[in-house]
Amino acid sequence: MVVERMLNKINFKKILSLKEVIFLSLEIIIPIILYFIFNCQDYMNLIGAEIGIISIFFLAKASLFGIGLSLLFSTFYAITSLNYTYYGEAIIYFAFMIPIGVANGIIWFRNRFKGTTEVEILSSKRIDFILGPTIAAILTFSLFWLLRYLGTENIITSTISLFTSFLALYFQLRRNRFTELFYAANDIVLIVLWTLATIDDISFIPIVTCFLFLLINDLYGFFNWSKIQKRQEIIKETTSEN
Repeated sequence: MVVERMLNKINFKKILSLKEVIFLSLEIIIPIILYFIFNCQDYMNLIGAEIGIISIFFLAKASLFGIGLSLLFSTFYAITSLNYTYYGEAIIYFAFMIPIGVANGIIWFRNRFKGTTEVEILSSKRIDFILGPTIAAILTFSLFWLLRYLGTENIITSTISLFTSFLALYFQLRRNRFTELFYAANDIVLIVLWTLATIDDISFIPIVTCFLFLLINDLYGFFNWSKIQKRQEIIKETTSEN
């Protein structure tokens, strides 16, 4: 019943504007074109990249749709990382991204703004900028030795990716707009990481393209979440006055 009421409130014209539809379409088409231009052989990389682009686009709009798609992307991405011995990426996605993504889905669903598909965004607290980096540093330091033992490719870049990923996950659980900035920082690291992989195997071109677009979407997401937060605060103030 709750899901049915939520779906009845969805106005798909308001979810995506015409400009957003055009931009998302370009983001989907360009990796496909590059896939064939470079004669890539692994279509699973392309599928994973497309799911990732769409999921982050909807997450940038604080939409529950993004959470569901991001879980699917996490599975594809973890398998791809494992196949290339990027164990840090595989560990963080299998052990953290997917379980926390499920938890996020529950948290976001329970904290929908006015019963819509849009999550209610929380304001930043000083303690988060102390607690988040501290937890991220502890987890990263703990996993570094495991990555080293497993012989992870490009271990320094992989370790930095772990730290930025943990930061982003913390702020995502807090439903905070800064999650988008930390994911953008992680995107930059992953662009470097998968560019290095592409030197060995050109089939990873869709993955590099994916994270280029994810970087754009996450930067857009930060500004969009800021705008959504202000709108939500105005609506709450107006409602409380009435």
